[in-house]
Amino acid sequence: AAAHGRRREKEREEREREREREREGGRAASRKGLGLALRPKPRVRRRARATASTSTMRVVFIRHGESQANASKRLGIRRTSERLRDADLTRTGETQARDLRAYGIEPDLVVVSPLRRAIKTALIGFKEDSSADWICHPGLQEFGGGLPENVARPVGALAKDLGHFTHFERIDFGLLPTPWPGMSASTADHRRGRDGCAAFVEWLRSRHEALVAVVCHHNVIQSLLAGVYWDRIRNAEPILCTFDGAAFRHHTDGAAFFGTDLGLGLQAAPASSSASVRLDCGGGYVAVVRREARALRRELLRREGRKRRKQMQRAAGCALALRRVSDGAAAPLVEGADFSWLRDGDVVELVELQVTATAAATAAEEEEEERGAENATAGAAAGVGEGAGGGGGVAGDVSLLPV
Repeated sequence: AAAHGRRREKEREEREREREREREGGRAASRKGLGLALRPKPRVRRRARATASTSTMRVVFIRHGESQANASKRLGIRRTSERLRDADLTRTGETQARDLRAYGIEPDLVVVSPLRRAIKTALIGFKEDSSADWICHPGLQEFGGGLPENVARPVGALAKDLGHFTHFERIDFGLLPTPWPGMSASTADHRRGRDGCAAFVEWLRSRHEALVAVVCHHNVIQSLLAGVYWDRIRNAEPILCTFDGAAFRHHTDGAAFFGTDLGLGLQAAPASSSASVRLDCGGGYVAVVRREARALRRELLRREGRKRRKQMQRAAGCALALRRVSDGAAAPLVEGADFSWLRDGDVVELVELQVTATAAATAAEEEEEERGAENATAGAAAGVGEGAGGGGGVAGDVSLLPV
């Protein structure tokens, strides 16, 4: 009996050891399976598409210098005259184009409209020894109204007029179709313009350059930057943007854009709320306050009712007060004001507008009204006044408009 009991105990211990070995084997198998599951999968290297959509492209839009069509009233020429077909630059326009060189913009690619005034602006405004590529894109041709100034001419005619520029021969006209509908006045309409802008954006997505200068026209820039840029599009003044392959974004800080201060100024832009107008200020760019005050005032006038707007358009001057959003510091937005309290990246908002009402418009306002074809709203130059916290005002009947 004792021997039988020892044998039974030995068999029981053997079975326990067997079960323990099975449990250890299961845990080892589980650990192996878990290790396989957690092991990083081999990466498949894919060649990245070297397009503008994979990186942000910097784009500088430039409207051509003053053309003969822009100055037609001063020159005594009807806008419908064939003398203005593919209008040339005036002497003022050539000077404006020459002043572009002072900005020191050195693009990797220059894209021009097929119209003479845009090509000539680019040829004058950029250095002959630049290493940039030059391309003429048909989608940048001006549109609207079927006016002779927006009707293009053959490349041979352009070469005859502009061939004395040594870098004219560098322009690639290969994108212009044959026959080219842009040489017919009947096709110089808004539909062609919209299609052309869409084609240009699609083409720009395929480019690899880091900095692109686009020299074209008012309506083209307005269409491309709709909802992005609200200020007046002036002759031969750079508009800084970035392009991520999907949309353009306007930039006001030239130092951040180019890495150096080009003196391009801050720009006025209405905020998402219709109750205020905000400016994104870059330090050192508030010297062009007079121009921006006029732009802000035009925006406020646009928001007023028609009757009220007509009354305000007859104003002799206005004063606008700025307030920094972060701490409420305020100062009048007038020429020569001390803006040392502003820092790079500060966001300021317009807090009030003071207007002196008079019976007659100033000469500057009349000039603005005459430029209705350029989509400019009438406005007067900024006058001297006190800010929101200054307790002062403007002489005469004052209308105070909080915004």
